[in-house]
This record gives sequence, structure tokens and C-alpha cells, in this order.
Amino acid sequence: MTKTNTIPRADLHTIIRKEVVDVMTELLSDPDAVLKLNPSFEKRLKKSAGEKAKGKVTSLAEVFAQFGV
Repeated sequence: MTKTNTIPRADLHTIIRKEVVDVMTELLSDPDAVLKLNPSFEKRLKKSAGEKAKGKVTSLAEVFAQFGV
């Protein structure tokens, strides 16, 4: 019979916990977080945020009507 090594319960818990955290981090991370925004898009985004702050927003119903949806 072959003897197998056993891992102490606390060590096994630590290994499993680290693996779960690594997988969850990989699944939930934003791969685009390191990318730079295109300057023209950034300008439009800031303009849109400013309009929203001023209460100038287009409702979803208006957008649908505009595009015939």
C-alpha cells in the first residue's frame, strides 16, 4: 500500500480560500480598467454627465420614438 501525504485542515482551508478569491477576482475584474478613453468619447461622456446633472435627460420612451422602436 502506498502512503499518501496529508495536508493539515488549516492549510487546506487556506489553499482553497486563496483559489476561490483568485477565481472570483478574475471573474469580477474589469479587463478594460487599464485602457485609456478615446478623447472624443471622454468629451461626450463629460458633456452627457453635465447634462444629466442639470436635469437635461432624454427618456427611454423618447429615444424609442426617435428610432421608431
